[in-house]
Amino acid sequence: MNPYVRGTLFFLVFAGIATEGYFAARVLARRLEIERGFRAATVKSDEEIARHRSAEQERRAARAGLSSAILGWGGQWEFPPGGNVGSVNVLQNGQININGLGTNQGLKPVTQQGGGTAPILLHVFFVDRNQKSAYIGEFAVNAGQLQANSCVLSPTWFLQQEELQAWDNSGGVRVRASIPVGGRNRFSSLSQAMTRAVRSLQRTNGGIAEQTDLLAAAQAALEVRKNELQGDPNGPDVFSHPEYRIGLVAAINNIEDERNALQSAVDTLRRKVTAATDLRLQLTEELHSAAGATTNPPQLSVNQ
Repeated sequence: MNPYVRGTLFFLVFAGIATEGYFAARVLARRLEIERGFRAATVKSDEEIARHRSAEQERRAARAGLSSAILGWGGQWEFPPGGNVGSVNVLQNGQININGLGTNQGLKPVTQQGGGTAPILLHVFFVDRNQKSAYIGEFAVNAGQLQANSCVLSPTWFLQQEELQAWDNSGGVRVRASIPVGGRNRFSSLSQAMTRAVRSLQRTNGGIAEQTDLLAAAQAALEVRKNELQGDPNGPDVFSHPEYRIGLVAAINNIEDERNALQSAVDTLRRKVTAATDLRLQLTEELHSAAGATTNPPQLSVNQ
């Protein structure tokens, strides 16, 4: 074979091998790059799938929480701010007069099986000036005052004046047809406990007032007794009853002094009588002795 041809073939083979190696290296590098990209895309896809699953679980939990939160809540009517000069007027006895809520807004009396209508119960929330909502309580719609676009609500619990004075609806009013049973039970328990405490306080205050009256009567009676015993300068001046002014103690002391003086005088008189009696006996004996010494004794008369 011609050396030139042989050299050319060797060159071409070497060039082909080199070109193949170069392109093989490029292909390998590209393959590795694609594999790295695929692995990264796979990891990212797995991460996205995990995040999607986590987000789906959170969405389901949120929907369940929302369903649980709104369970038991009935329809709502909202009224703008305005306090007692707006659509909602709070009366002094705790009743609430609402303009814009009546039969046209869905307050329909329900007829009972035994006759008559069931009371319509509503739940009132007041919003204060700081936009904080507070549950006021359960109210019953007065059937006789239910109109097409107005109604009057009365509290179903024993309302205290202190509680009424704390109401603030300057931020608006919300009325609910129903609320969850748990909240109603807690409010009812608190209301019953408050009612029992208030009635116990009233009984205690009544007992204190009664005891105060009894104490005043006892003090008055004691003062009368003290005046009877110690005297009353303002008492009636009765000659036969000096104790009305000087008191029984002083009157008794005076009587005892008079008695003692009388006893002393009587004792003195008794001593004088005894002395006179002794003297009489002595004189009698002397007269008898003198009479025995003479034949004709003189006749003496002695008064006894």
